Amino acid sequence: MPSNTPERVLIAYVPVLHLGYIMLFEKLKGIDTVYVLEEDVLKQFDYIRKDLRQLTAQTAVKAIAGLGIVENVETLNLDGLTKLSSKTTIVMPDDDISRELQNKYLSQSKVELSPIFLRWDRRNTSDPDKLDPNRT
Repeated sequence: MPSNTPERVLIAYVPVLHLGYIMLFEKLKGIDTVYVLEEDVLKQFDYIRKDLRQLTAQTAVKAIAGLGIVENVETLNLDGLTKLSSKTTIVMPDDDISRELQNKYLSQSKVELSPIFLRWDRRNTSDPDKLDPNRT
C-alpha cells in the first residue's frame, strides 16, 4: 500500500462467529486489518461479562482467519486502541460498544459506523417502539 494512502481497519467485538459477521467481513473486503477487541477493552462493559457463548479474542481471530475472507486479523488491546493513528480510517459495527469506544478513545479519528445487525445491544433492546394509532 502506498505510504500516502491512509490505512482502513475494522474494529469489532466478536463474541461469536455467525452469518452477520461473515457478511460484514465480505462487505468490507478492502479493509487492511480486522481487529478483534481484547478482554482489557471489553471489561469496561460489565453487562457482557456473563455472556457464556463469548469467544476469547484469540479464538475469534483464528476463526475469522480460517474463513479466508480477510487477509490480516489481529487482536486489539486498550493500549493499541488508544495509539491508532489519526490518519487511519476506522470502520466499526454500529452497536453500543463501538459507539462508546468511539466517544471515549477515537474522537480524533475518522470512524465509520457500519449499519449491520450483529447482536442485540442496549439501544435496540431499550428503544421504545412507535405505535401506529391507525393499526388494528
